[in-house]
This record gives sequence, C-alpha cells and structure tokens, in this order.
Amino acid sequence: MKQFITVIMKPTLGCNLQCRHCYHRPSECSDDVMSVDILEKVIRLVHEEYDSTRFIWHGGEPLLVKESFFKQALKTERRYFGKNLDRCGNTIQTNGLLLRPKFIEFCKNNRINLGISYEGDYSKGLRPGADAEIIKNSIEYMVRKGHMFTLSTTIHGGNVNDMVHIYEQFNSMKASFCYNPVLRIG
Repeated sequence: MKQFITVIMKPTLGCNLQCRHCYHRPSECSDDVMSVDILEKVIRLVHEEYDSTRFIWHGGEPLLVKESFFKQALKTERRYFGKNLDRCGNTIQTNGLLLRPKFIEFCKNNRINLGISYEGDYSKGLRPGADAEIIKNSIEYMVRKGHMFTLSTTIHGGNVNDMVHIYEQFNSMKASFCYNPVLRIG
C-alpha cells in the first residue's frame, strides 16, 4: 500500500457566491449533491490503496449540502478506517457565509478542520455579495471556542498594496492564515 494521499472531494458544485477568482465557470455550477454511493466508493477505494488520507471537502460551496452529508461521510470513514481512524483527516474549505455555531461545534467535536477563504475588509470586489461581517463573527466565535481553523486570502491587483493591513487584521483576530497570490484577475 502507498503511504498517504490527499483527496479533494466536491460534494456539490453549487455555490452561494460567484467569486471572480473561482476556477469554476458559472455554467459548471450545479445544485447536484454527491451520491452516497459515490461517497462510499471513494472512501472505500482510498482505504484499500492508502495507509492514511486527508479529505478536503471543497466545491462549489460544500456547506450547501446538509450536515447529514458530512455525518454520513464520517460514518463511512469510521466503517472503513475503524481503529485507524486517526489516519483519516478532514478539512472543509468554505467561503464562510453559511457557518453557524451548531455546525462549527459539529466540526470541532469530530476533529474537522475548517478552512475559510476570507479577505476581510480587503476583498475589493473579489467576492461579490459576501458579507464580511458574518464571516468575521464566525471567525471570532471559533477563536473564542478554540476551534481548529485556517484562513486563506487571495491577493490580487485590487488588494496587493494592502497585504500589510490584511496581515495586521488577521493577526489582531488571532487567526492562522495563508496567502493565495493570484497573478491576474480578469
């Protein structure tokens, strides 16, 4: 068996935003949700071929699927990885708009890392319709509760000169973060 693999899982290509830097064209977006059969097949195949894995739940916006989907994913992982469940990790990469305390606590209780794409006050039109205050409230909640999470921000032509301010904003929030530089936005 091979030692380790990271698998990006897209439970849906539906999204509640149309961010300018997204690599999915609007025509690719769909409200379809990954079937339980596909979910089971992927987890089974990964378990059969690899000693350990990290699933990154991505999208579209993965939080458009119901919490029950993630409960089913965890149940399936437990069935296949069993006593080696510590060799199977999960991260949900989200735009953060749909995060709610109940789901954050579900993630914390199940050792699911949350990755939040967030430019704070420096989006400059990158995420149209995004309410930075909603996301900021969720981040503050997670800091207070000691949840595992990361922030990623996209640096682009509109905010490249604000990198120091972005760093200071994230640092003042006591949040871990990484930069995703984008060379050119349409």
